[in-house]
Amino acid sequence: MKVIIPVVDADRSRNVLAASFHNAAFAAIYDTESKMMVWIETRSISEDVGNISLGLKRMGIAAVISQQMPPMALGLFVESGISVFKAESDDLQENILCFIDENLELFSSQMAFENSASCSSSCGSCSSTSCDI
Repeated sequence: MKVIIPVVDADRSRNVLAASFHNAAFAAIYDTESKMMVWIETRSISEDVGNISLGLKRMGIAAVISQQMPPMALGLFVESGISVFKAESDDLQENILCFIDENLELFSSQMAFENSASCSSSCGSCSSTSCDI
């Protein structure tokens, strides 16, 4: 199974989670079968920036780990059959271990709406009235 995690960069901070995909130029992909990790530019996932879930499915990604998840994005991921897990911290390795040990909580709609209250993303893809956009 492949899981993708938005990270700060692919260099010095490659093991530090970004808040969400909207805040990340890079993502780490961990394959639980091969136990290999690769870093990619998030813009390479899909040409449709508003819906990367289809690109993730084409890449064989089955799960996402993120600190934040806008409600609309959560809906698109779930609709595409991609599980979304709430990160425990901003440490990539810690979250991978928690994922392997099945200790990460699935992102719920309630959690996504709670996170949207502090969203400062410029994505414009959600219709949250509490968004700072």
